[in-house]
Amino acid sequence: MVQGDRRSAAVYRVVRFLLLNHVTFTVEGVPEAEVEVAVEIDGRLLPNPPLITLAKALELTRYSGGRDFDVVVVGGGPAGLTAAINHAGLFGHKVLVIENEAPGGAAGTEVNVVDNHLGFPHGIVAGELAQRGLRQALRKNVQWLPAARAQALATLEDRAAGDGQPPLRRLKPTARTDDGREVEVSAAAVVVACGAAARRQGGKHETDYENQGVYYMALPADAEQVSENDEIVVIGAGDTAGRAALMFAEKAAKVTLVVRRTLEESAVLPILVKAIKESAIRVRSKTEITEYVGTDGRLTSVRVKTGEATDTPPADAVYVLIGADPDTSWLKGAEVELKKNYVVTGTDVSGAAVPAYATSVPGVFAAGDVRYRGVRRIAMAAGEGAAAALAVHNYFTGRAQVLRTDGGTADAALGAYYA
Repeated sequence: MVQGDRRSAAVYRVVRFLLLNHVTFTVEGVPEAEVEVAVEIDGRLLPNPPLITLAKALELTRYSGGRDFDVVVVGGGPAGLTAAINHAGLFGHKVLVIENEAPGGAAGTEVNVVDNHLGFPHGIVAGELAQRGLRQALRKNVQWLPAARAQALATLEDRAAGDGQPPLRRLKPTARTDDGREVEVSAAAVVVACGAAARRQGGKHETDYENQGVYYMALPADAEQVSENDEIVVIGAGDTAGRAALMFAEKAAKVTLVVRRTLEESAVLPILVKAIKESAIRVRSKTEITEYVGTDGRLTSVRVKTGEATDTPPADAVYVLIGADPDTSWLKGAEVELKKNYVVTGTDVSGAAVPAYATSVPGVFAAGDVRYRGVRRIAMAAGEGAAAALAVHNYFTGRAQVLRTDGGTADAALGAYYA
């Protein structure tokens, strides 16, 4: 049970985490004074809990606390989970996945049924696909650390190997859980699959209402909370925005879809454009939000500009669904080559050619939405994860010293890979 005002940012953060992890809950009651949100789990009341505390209490973590791994995967979306499954299941590697929120990454927040993924003739909800992927990874003994965000990547050691061989190298990824605790681990290889972070719209006072009126994902549970009198504004000209607008409209809410150009010029699939036009959704073309307006910390309206004209329509909630930007700032200290903040791999890497999915730094690979020239499709992300795992395996076996495969602990193989 969650106690608190569902419209507050603190409650929203907890509720979103529980929803994305498919945890059943109710929101009711008022927490004690000076407590924004409280969560009761098996009779234990957790006031203002960090997400990592919830994850541990709900047994959502599968992290031993160890420091040494063969492969660390950063990102638990389709690419990251597929890479982890292949590493552990095919090659017997000791694997840790670091995920900042919940399985599936951005794909886990999609509201649509995925009907173009091999093996699901009747389609599958993206979030359920993500949960299945996590269960599969855990069955392969993959370790899972949610509510943790990558902070840095460095070289742990770079020492002479002797016998005329190149220097030995291991990598040190550092993450931080949302309670501020640092997690430092070492790995022979790192697979970067951290996807992209939701893009902000940029209107004045937008951040003042973040997660308490302005949101960057639209979940089915959000539609269950609206009434026919609620004014919902969706910003975006892609499939995600179109589906979200239709989802809210089905609940009889008053929905406005704001697009910078026109619906016909947008990237929304034709089938969705047709459905939007046949619905009661109001489409505001060639329009931008310039300011978010509210009282007492509650969003009440937005100031919009259409051409040279401005007006201030009411808004109980705004969903900013305008795409995402790669989350790669933590890689800059490691000198991983980036282009437009995407990770450069394979033949796109400057200088000497490197294998597909390899980056400019030996032992670092990338897959999924974070990769430069990557294709933004769930099936493609999963394929890239599998291909990246094979690239890492080839990286290992192409060296004089490789992982032990005799069934012993992988810690014994931490010695080294040639850079």
